[in-house]
Amino acid sequence: MFPFERVDITPYRRHVTLDEAKLQKEMDRVVYPYITWEDGEEAAAGDVVSCRMESDDPRFQRENAQITVGAGLLNKVEEQKLVGARAGTVQALSCRGSEVTVTVLNIRKRRMPPLEDRMVEALGLEGVHTVEQYLAYLVKQAVDEQFAHDSYEVIQAVLQEVRRRSEVLIDEADWQQTVDWDLNRLAAISRLDGMDLKTMTAQDFEGRIPVKSYYELVAMLQRDA
Repeated sequence: MFPFERVDITPYRRHVTLDEAKLQKEMDRVVYPYITWEDGEEAAAGDVVSCRMESDDPRFQRENAQITVGAGLLNKVEEQKLVGARAGTVQALSCRGSEVTVTVLNIRKRRMPPLEDRMVEALGLEGVHTVEQYLAYLVKQAVDEQFAHDSYEVIQAVLQEVRRRSEVLIDEADWQQTVDWDLNRLAAISRLDGMDLKTMTAQDFEGRIPVKSYYELVAMLQRDA
């Protein structure tokens, strides 16, 4: 059999491109439990604004609503009008076809600390104790994932090339035994249909096997064995 190590896989080599945004997102996930909130003076995108909402539409009539600026709870574009607002600011917003008057009551700002070794240690991953080790862990996962995705095509190509370039040597007895096995199998199937394989006519073979006689069948099996 042709050695698979000799199959050229150069055409299938891939350059691994890491998704930096995805890696950063995974790093940020570790920090989420350590996020804190504190009062702020001026609203910015991502801040949580506590406000009183007044509107003729009962959906937007609320005494104390929490709006994350820019998240789209009301309207992503309209929420941008709250950027720079302070406690006491009154702002008119248009939300889903309704006019809403928003009075800012309080502003809370999210404080996201940088990723630290202690946060990584708390994950309990074997052999991963520092930020540097966690980044290496994520990179390895990303590479392994891409390899698993791309390797199937390469494996199939290698197997196909090995089969194509392999020379399987069998002796005459093995060759004849293979032919006899096929003949016996087809004879058994023919008997189920009430026919004798050796005496079947071209009409009998039609639609079953692409030959016109038993002798053509034997020749075909010998050729393909």
